[in-house]
Amino acid sequence: MQAGAVPLFSQYIEASQPSTKDIESSRQLLEKNQPKKLREPLSLKPFHQRQKEPILDSKAFCTRCHLSVPHSRILRSRAFLNMHTQYIACETCHFRPEGISFNYRWFNFDSQNAETNIAGRLHVDTDKDDTTQLVARTANVKISPFYQGQPVLMTYQDAKAKEIKEQWKSANEQEKTKLHAVIHGPLQTKGPRCDVCHTPKKSLLNFTLLGATDKQLSKLQYNTIADFFKHYQPEGAEQPEASQTESKEQRIRITDLLR
Repeated sequence: MQAGAVPLFSQYIEASQPSTKDIESSRQLLEKNQPKKLREPLSLKPFHQRQKEPILDSKAFCTRCHLSVPHSRILRSRAFLNMHTQYIACETCHFRPEGISFNYRWFNFDSQNAETNIAGRLHVDTDKDDTTQLVARTANVKISPFYQGQPVLMTYQDAKAKEIKEQWKSANEQEKTKLHAVIHGPLQTKGPRCDVCHTPKKSLLNFTLLGATDKQLSKLQYNTIADFFKHYQPEGAEQPEASQTESKEQRIRITDLLR
C-alpha cells in the first residue's frame, strides 16, 4: 500500500450513516451474540489436543471481534464457508459496493501489500495439486479485493482500526450499538453464491492470476461441492439453525456430492 493511502473500506466506514433500522439491528445482534470465552485447557486425550497457537492469529481488522471461523448460523453450509476463511479475506465476500469493480489478488497482511509469491498458494485437490510446489497456508496471506492497484481492506494496524478500537473501549452500550452499525454499514451480510466464483464463465476471481495451474483451474471452475449447493440450495432456501429440521432436504449426503 502506498504511504499515506487510506483503504477504501476505511473511507466507506468514515462515510457510513446507519439508519434507525440498522442501529436497531445492531442492538439485537450485540444482545444475542455475547463475547465467547474459550476454556483453557480444553482437550480430550489422547486424540483431541488443542494446538497451543492462538485462534486469533490474523492481522485482519474483522478478527479483532469475530472468530477466525466466523460462520455458524447455517448448519448446512457453515463448515464449507469456514474452510474458505483460511485463504479468503472477509471483505472479498462481504464488501461489494455498488458501481465499483475490484480485482482480486493475494494480500500479505504482514507487508500490507500484494503478495508476489503466488505459485503454490492455491490448494485444490490431492490429484490436481503439485505437492512439491505447494506453499504452506498462513492466516496472513489471503485473497483480497484491490481497487486502482491498492488493497481495499483494513488491517488492525490501520489508523481507522486503532481509532475504532479506542472508541469501543470507552463507549457505553448505546455508543457501541451505533459504532457497530457504522462499521457494518458498508458490508453485505450474505456473501455471493458459490457459483459466482466456481464457474467457467465470468468468475468473480481470476484463478489463473491467483496462481492456479490448468488442472487446478478445471477443478475450481467445476467444483463438486459448489455444484451441489447450486442444485440443492436455491436462493432463499437457507434457514437459521433454530428453524432447521433433520429432514432429507437439510442433510448433505456423500451420494449427493457424487452425482
